[in-house]
Amino acid sequence: MISGTNFIDLNQKNKTKQEQIDRLSNKQRATVIKTHVNYIGKTDGAENNGEHSLFGTLNNNENVYEMKKSHILSYIKNKVSTGAYVYKTVISLTEEDSERYGYTTKNDWENLIRANIKLVADEYNIKLENLDWVASFHTKEEHPHVHLVFYDNSNLKKVKPYVQYDKIKQKLNYYVYKKDIQPLLDEKNTIKKEIKNVFQDNIDEIVCYDSNKIFNNKIKDKDLNEIALLLKELYEIKHLEYKTTQKGSWKMQYQTPEVKEKIRAITNKILTSSSQIKDEVNLYINACIEIEQIKNINNTIKQNRKAINQTIEKETEFILKKIDNQILNYLKDTKTKILEELNSKSYNKLITNMILKTLNHLFRCINNDLNNTLNFKSELNKRTMNLSLSKRAKKEFALKHRDVGIIDWEK
Repeated sequence: MISGTNFIDLNQKNKTKQEQIDRLSNKQRATVIKTHVNYIGKTDGAENNGEHSLFGTLNNNENVYEMKKSHILSYIKNKVSTGAYVYKTVISLTEEDSERYGYTTKNDWENLIRANIKLVADEYNIKLENLDWVASFHTKEEHPHVHLVFYDNSNLKKVKPYVQYDKIKQKLNYYVYKKDIQPLLDEKNTIKKEIKNVFQDNIDEIVCYDSNKIFNNKIKDKDLNEIALLLKELYEIKHLEYKTTQKGSWKMQYQTPEVKEKIRAITNKILTSSSQIKDEVNLYINACIEIEQIKNINNTIKQNRKAINQTIEKETEFILKKIDNQILNYLKDTKTKILEELNSKSYNKLITNMILKTLNHLFRCINNDLNNTLNFKSELNKRTMNLSLSKRAKKEFALKHRDVGIIDWEK
């Protein structure tokens, strides 16, 4: 099980000591910070150039590692003397994760920090062009870590920033554990592309209707008739063609609230009519949850639950919106033929039967695409679950979801 990347703000962790430092004059504070930077830049227990182990960017110069230590300390001391406020932090991994994910050298850690330093600067309300920072990788046994010191070199006095430490940890986790997250992201992106095309091919092809043999999953006649009747209501909306084409596009954002509401009702009905479709959509949601669990491994149970709930809500809405738009495309493609029958004496029976026959193909398209793209191999799920959950958490997860899907389709 991964332990997660830790990010500690030493100013906040040692508040009492920091408050004492903050009460010092700028000159006195500069001496304290110089001593701290001198300590983290030590050569003992650190990968060094013979004089110091510091790397980073000072005054937009990224070659700190090649600078003389005396020049580094002098520059930082001068900045603090003129008002710069310094943040002292530590980033760490367990020894096991450091070795497993390839963070065992100065270059590995420098790449990690440079890739994420803008996020850190943003969280502390420092513009990247005004950011000075130095760091050092300490190879202490069982506790590989990096000391990171940074400040705003413009010396502007600012309000104490509200720092979202969890956001920084999430970004670091994503970067460190990306080789485990990437397969899930690849699957997720493939699914997104496939779902987008669910209804696009041969949507109006009429296939022999058999309510008992739709993609090997029984669909009740009652459900199919309800879907057909809901679609028929949309065709009967006055000026539907005008409303959908006046902006030159058949997209959901251009529809009236009435049309949006009716289309969403059809989407929900389609999804709840088949346990097979519902189960495969839930596989997609589960994959998204597993990614979120890795990113939020450092969080408390409460924070993790909140992140998971937000993921479920976001990804469920993504799927519903995709299907909404494809139903709208279906309406566009069949509109002319259906509207020609509006005045037919046999309108109700003819239109209903026409829609019912088309629905068979509609459901087949949904099932085939989801089955092809949501067919996550059990080994991938097992590997990711082992990566992100403790034994207790796995048991709780299994018990919670043994009988029901992630999404409550009855709402």
